[in-house]
Amino acid sequence: METGKIGKITGISLITALLYNVGILSPFFAIPLQFSAAGRNRKIFLISSVISIFLILSFRTTVLIPLEALGFVYVDGYILFLAVAGLYVCNFELKGFTLPVRIAFITAGAAALSLLLWPLAQGLREQMIMSLNQILLVSNELNISGVMGDAALDGETLFLILQDLAGSTGLVWYFFFIAFSYWMGMKVVSKSSGAVTERKSENWDLPEVWVWFLFIPLTLFLVNKLMMVRNIHILGILPYYAVTNIILISAGAYAIRGIGIIQSYLNRRSLPRHTQRLMLMTSGFLIVIPGVNLVLLILTAGLGVSELWINYRLFDKE
Repeated sequence: METGKIGKITGISLITALLYNVGILSPFFAIPLQFSAAGRNRKIFLISSVISIFLILSFRTTVLIPLEALGFVYVDGYILFLAVAGLYVCNFELKGFTLPVRIAFITAGAAALSLLLWPLAQGLREQMIMSLNQILLVSNELNISGVMGDAALDGETLFLILQDLAGSTGLVWYFFFIAFSYWMGMKVVSKSSGAVTERKSENWDLPEVWVWFLFIPLTLFLVNKLMMVRNIHILGILPYYAVTNIILISAGAYAIRGIGIIQSYLNRRSLPRHTQRLMLMTSGFLIVIPGVNLVLLILTAGLGVSELWINYRLFDKE
């Protein structure tokens, strides 16, 4: 292997491991891996991924051994596997499908794999609870404030909270994590090479059948909520998790389409780039405000769905 390629693999692996282990930067850890897939180089991507996983798990094991919390290494390994598998399929497989459809297939595969591994996860339940108790104990000894330092919170309660969070929105986070990592990685490639290679949000093409993955689960969700008033639960816990994830993924995908439509409109109006960036930053700030983010999701998703009946591309040609 050429020296340049060895240097590239080493740099990508080290940056990936660093990002993963720095809490506030961990959401960006897969971007260097996407960068390694530039030029559809399968070999560099796989080697970089394997080395990155080895470095990350080695460091995590070293840190978690003194805390007696090795149960989290299994979680880290699973997260890393899903991230690498997702980017691999996006870059090298299912070429006949658009990007959101490829990510949807990947997410469905992650859901199926999680169900298959559920009995194993339950077998690790006690170990995970013990690990959480140990972390809480250390947090209390260090007088760390907040949830992790709450003396009234035990490992089992925290485990149930995290389990419910993963079940209700885990697939949503995974879907958009892969989409974000792919987009940002391609943007880095574009900036470094000077070529326009990234997929713009207005090219985030959704098949017409996608709308049924929004309307049908949303109908089930609303009916279930109405029946709960009478203390009747139509959906069990797993179907409820599935419906919630599908609604948020479908709505989020249409929201991206809606943002693409807005961006096209602003470009037609020749709005300055810095003004567009300011509007984007303002929207990003509003997204983290409870209540406001739901309104933004409904409005942008509704705009994206309206494209089924209104061909906004006709306006682009005018």
